[in-house]
Amino acid sequence: LLVLYGSQTGTAEEMAVHGSSRLALAGAAPICKSLSECSLQSLQQAEAAVFVVSTTGDGEAPLTMRRFWMTLRKRDLDQACLANLSYAVYGCGDSSYPKFNAVARRLDIRLQALGAKRLCDVVLGDEQS
Repeated sequence: LLVLYGSQTGTAEEMAVHGSSRLALAGAAPICKSLSECSLQSLQQAEAAVFVVSTTGDGEAPLTMRRFWMTLRKRDLDQACLANLSYAVYGCGDSSYPKFNAVARRLDIRLQALGAKRLCDVVLGDEQS
């Protein structure tokens, strides 16, 4: 199980590390790392992944996620290249911004387009509540 985060201010990273610790206590053996350290090949080899991502600026991906996001958006990717992956997405957001959790929403759509299977609905965390 991969727990991957894209964080600008550290909130998504903190949540991913905490979630990984909880999974480890429950008997899982998660690997927690930044999306800046994740390649498409490592994602293709994984059976399951949890993505914890924030949205910055005007709906942009955080710096630690940008290279990974550019790789996922390549038009020449095989549309089934992530068919063996099951995933969940948790967005760290703030509903006072117009593009609330835009990165989490886009990531979910792209993962599905590449054949990955969603484990649950996207969770859109809101700092306002």
